[in-house]
Amino acid sequence: MMIEAKELRKNNLVHKERYEREGYDVVKVLGYTETDVIFQLNAKAYEFEYDEFEYIPLTEEWLMRFGFEYFKDNDSFQYDNELGFTIWGRLSEGFYLHVQDVDCGQSIHFVHQLQNLYFALTGEELQLKEA
Repeated sequence: MMIEAKELRKNNLVHKERYEREGYDVVKVLGYTETDVIFQLNAKAYEFEYDEFEYIPLTEEWLMRFGFEYFKDNDSFQYDNELGFTIWGRLSEGFYLHVQDVDCGQSIHFVHQLQNLYFALTGEELQLKEA
């Protein structure tokens, strides 16, 4: 699935197969132009066309790295915070912002979508826990 500029924000994580072969699973977006993604790797900036990147699907590993809790009884993951919102869902169905027992917004299936939602709600980056 081709990445669209309107979905990317500085600090989003995206996948580039070329760098996976070099030992990097993701790269961090520094910015973008109409046709290119500018990203950081080894403290250097590189510019590539959007179609060279892929979204990173949410997996159990990514959710745990972002601080989600797993609930075996209903096979779901949940992220709570002190601001009163919850992000909840299942890998097979996607994740939703949950406010006062109501699912809000569209289903989230990719890392950058989760990062963008969290940033929109808090003004801060969603932090990765050490693997």
